[in-house]
Amino acid sequence: ISNHPNSQSDELSELIFSKWWFIRANAAKHFNLSLDDLEKFLCDSDFNVRASAAKNPNISIKALEKLAKDKSARVRAVVAQNLKTPIQCLEKLLRDRNEEVRASVAFNSNISLELNASLAVEF
Repeated sequence: ISNHPNSQSDELSELIFSKWWFIRANAAKHFNLSLDDLEKFLCDSDFNVRASAAKNPNISIKALEKLAKDKSARVRAVVAQNLKTPIQCLEKLLRDRNEEVRASVAFNSNISLELNASLAVEF
């Protein structure tokens, strides 16, 4: 269900409570997941699920801003690559303590030339 393109929102909603993180992760990135259910995945105990939520094409700017502060560097790296992530978040992620997060900003085509130049100096 979590991978099937025709899965409906109500079916995906049931997967929030799965004991398996990989099922929750697949549901979190599914394009038919409701925004309310997507919000629930932002607080999941497993970083893989939160990272998958950051890949959801319907994720809100507010949710990306929240995940940009996540304790997991992997989640922050996924946020850095999301094209919907606001420039202000990208600027903060560029100063992240984790090298993977900083490098992930380079994969976002929305970064300015100035930010791109600062990445070139570091890497």
